[in-house]
Amino acid sequence: MPEIYSAGDIGYKYSRYIDGRARQTYINMLNMVMRIRVTIRGEPRLYDSTELGRTKATLRWLKQGDSGGAEARFLDGDWLIYGWHHRLGGRGWETDVYLCRQDYDSLGVPNG
Repeated sequence: MPEIYSAGDIGYKYSRYIDGRARQTYINMLNMVMRIRVTIRGEPRLYDSTELGRTKATLRWLKQGDSGGAEARFLDGDWLIYGWHHRLGGRGWETDVYLCRQDYDSLGVPNG
């Protein structure tokens, strides 16, 4: 790791090193995160950004099953709210809610 005091031992400034490391970590994590934007009727409870990234929303995304009951689809479940945008749309006040969750749509299968 480069010296914090910029002694120039390896010829790379600490500020550039730490910025590059954080950016690479972020880019490496993008493959593990699913993101979606959902448009809903105007939502007045979304006004305070201090809870972003830890407030969860539950999507109920169902389809009719073969036996007549409802079955969950791929997007069904809990998501984290990481942003929103209020706007006046064609049907009145609308809110775009930006959601994300870790991509965990895989199962571990014992081998042997």
